[in-house]
Order: sequence, then C-alpha cells, then structure tokens
Amino acid sequence: MGTNLPYDLEAETNQQIGALFSSALSTPITDGEHFSPGVWMLFDPEGSQTAKVESSEHGPVTLSVETQKPGGWMGLHIALGGLDLSNVGSFGLVFRSRAPKAMSIQPCLRSGTDDGFSDAFFSKAIVAHKASGTHLDCLELATAPRVPAQAPWRDLVFFFQPGSFSLELHSLKIFTA
Repeated sequence: MGTNLPYDLEAETNQQIGALFSSALSTPITDGEHFSPGVWMLFDPEGSQTAKVESSEHGPVTLSVETQKPGGWMGLHIALGGLDLSNVGSFGLVFRSRAPKAMSIQPCLRSGTDDGFSDAFFSKAIVAHKASGTHLDCLELATAPRVPAQAPWRDLVFFFQPGSFSLELHSLKIFTA
C-alpha cells in the first residue's frame, strides 16, 4: 500500500533529531562521543569544561556546560549524512529554545570536502533568553558558495560562545525548499 506522505530530503534527519527529544537522558557529554544517534559536541582542546545533557521523555533537552578554562570554540553537531542539495534552492532550520541567561548561538552548515570541510554560516545568530523563543533562518544556496551541491557528509553545527551556559532546546527541525 502506498502512502500520501511525501519523503523530503530532510525526513531522516528530522526523525533522528526527534529521537533526541523522545528519549530520557541524563549523561555527561564527552568530546566527540554521540549522546544520541548522530548528535555530539566538540570542544576546543585548549579549553577545559564539563558538560551534560538531560531530558525527560518528550520534554526539552537541556545542555549544560561548566567552563573551567575557556577555549576558542565549542559546538553541538548533528549529522546530516551525505544530504544531496543538487536540486534544492534553500536549506533552513527552526530552533525553539530558552536559556536562564541570554546567550548567542551561531548556526552553520558544514560540508565535507576533499581537503577537510567547508563551513557556511547562517546570516542570523540565534538568541536564547529567559522567555522561550523560536528562531527561523535559511541559507539561499545560489548565494552560498561554501555549500557544495554534493558532499560525502554534512553536519549542522551550533557554535556556542566559550564559557559556561545552560540551554533548554524545545524543538529543532531542518527543511529544504
């Protein structure tokens, strides 16, 4: 039997992200180790911090980082596989969050290349603060030369300011158009 539900390029990634929101977690975050399928954090080795992720089933996901020595960067990575953007005009995200203390987050589409990777930063930073808020942004691929149409792998990366923070992530979806 067929289905009337369209299969979008981003369906697999949104399902993977959904798994993060539908599971109960309470675990330390170790640099480079997945704490949910296809989801991990990386930290600048020049810094020193402890981090954890917590969530209740179908509740927000809370990321907490306590920094002892700030590095130059830290990022939350979500694997997108080899998402083919050949026939796509834009790649976007919807990010709903809350933070006890105002913070800025810079989203980025990272694409694997023969020489390593290429980063394309979204034009707007996400601002999380005491009130829950929704951020919507997209990359117009025709004007994003750092995004190859095809890549062996891609990650959606959220770069955080080096330092301590707590962030409640309520929802995250990607889309293409």
